[in-house]
Amino acid sequence: MKPKLSSRQRIIRYIVAFWHAYEYPPTMGEIAAAMDFNSIEAVRYHIKALRAAGAITWQEGHSRTIRLVS
Repeated sequence: MKPKLSSRQRIIRYIVAFWHAYEYPPTMGEIAAAMDFNSIEAVRYHIKALRAAGAITWQEGHSRTIRLVS
């Protein structure tokens, strides 16, 4: 049985898959829709935590600025 991924792990995987498919990062709305979150604020909460952990960079208030940190 595969271990269940956390919301943040799922978001990272989605960002990677989206980037490979379109060659630019997803918006908060696209992430919310893909993750079945009820609000963009839920996505923003996780994105801020991922940025604080050093997993991504992101400029709040700007569209499509999420970047994975190598």
